[in-house]
Amino acid sequence: MHRHLSVFLLVFTAHFVRAQDDVYFMDGSRLRGQLLSFGSERIQWNSPAASEAIGMTPESGHRIAFSQVPNLASASGYSCRFQFFNGDLLFGDLISLSQTELKFRSWFAGELTAPREALKSISLLHSGPAVYAGPSSLQEWRVGAPNTWWLRNGTLVGGQGAFIAKRLELPERVSLKMRIAWEGSLNLRVGLFTDNFERHNYGHRGYEFGFGGSYVNVSRGTGSGMVAIGSSRALPVMSGRPMNVELRVDKVASVVALLIEGKLVQKWKDNGKLIGDHKGLTFLSHTYSAHIGPIRISEWDGGFEDAGSITKTNAIFPTIRLMNRDTFAGEVKVIDGSSLSFKADKLDLDVPIERVREIEFPQPLFSIYGLEIKGVQSTLSTDERLTLKLKDLEWPDRGVTNRRASGHAVLFGPMKFAADWVTEMKFGVLPEAVRKEQAARVQNARWLFD
Repeated sequence: MHRHLSVFLLVFTAHFVRAQDDVYFMDGSRLRGQLLSFGSERIQWNSPAASEAIGMTPESGHRIAFSQVPNLASASGYSCRFQFFNGDLLFGDLISLSQTELKFRSWFAGELTAPREALKSISLLHSGPAVYAGPSSLQEWRVGAPNTWWLRNGTLVGGQGAFIAKRLELPERVSLKMRIAWEGSLNLRVGLFTDNFERHNYGHRGYEFGFGGSYVNVSRGTGSGMVAIGSSRALPVMSGRPMNVELRVDKVASVVALLIEGKLVQKWKDNGKLIGDHKGLTFLSHTYSAHIGPIRISEWDGGFEDAGSITKTNAIFPTIRLMNRDTFAGEVKVIDGSSLSFKADKLDLDVPIERVREIEFPQPLFSIYGLEIKGVQSTLSTDERLTLKLKDLEWPDRGVTNRRASGHAVLFGPMKFAADWVTEMKFGVLPEAVRKEQAARVQNARWLFD
């Protein structure tokens, strides 16, 4: 009786404990509690240390980190990443690029239009068709023990000692993208190309990625034991905050790689060989509460994008990098969704968009879009960033169902979106990367006034 009651209390606590938000101030201090309401002139904050709600102005705070871990359709299913000079970063499908404006389709606000001079770069996120995208049902998975995994709005939620597996038809080169979040200390094992579908053991075949703290260990199961391949201790992890993870495996070349937030953390060469044609995916959680999803598995071409690593060859014209690593500096005329038209060395060229990897645009010396500092920079659970004007921002009160926020985006104009999609709000502070860019730009421009 006591054992069953303990199990019930553990499950109840893991799923109904009320997490708290955090508000951080400019002096580095922090106050825990929950955001009750938010307006352009006043914030109402509920703190367990106070007998009544605390009022403050947005200018007195630095940022608010929300406790919720929203469950969204994966932004990784979109074809482009758009970065802007004011610090905004969004995913979407490119519609067109003209001499004056960019049009693309976002997952949260439909079609958006932005001034071209605000655009910093376009990265084409080429990937093959999905082998698996989900989860959409717990029945499609094999759960190790009853009532250890739950499905919540497209996310697998498991507690300590929870094992789950799925049979798949995996290609020889595979990319596994997933978003993970957790409460407590991170301790999660991910099996890929495994033959283990009943419970976790060290006698299985396949690759295993062990995430814990700020490290990941990679090993290969031989059927009689585990062989260490390598490890990395450079994970930018934070409890309660979602982390976008990509695992890449090339069985042919025996290469294994880890990417976090689209950036390559490390790749390893397996000196051995993965034996057998096993194609399973498994998760073993030793975390208090692990959230996994959405998950997308696709065929990988075996290459690495090195996103954001463009070396500028020209400070006047955009830099264009192709899939075959060729790089050009030229005048980008238009992109119509299927091809890129540009001029390089007095030659007019048209390139199919599927051959383009990235375009980086030179920053104007002076632009109102690069100097915008008044507003709220909202971070979405997909790690996208969107800057909204503070005076036009309307935030729904806590407890309201279908909570919708509305405001005026600095680059995109009026919009509405679900408030629970936001994991962080930063007030009136220019992102560090933008501050550094602007400082360098001003320094380089001083000769104009000497």
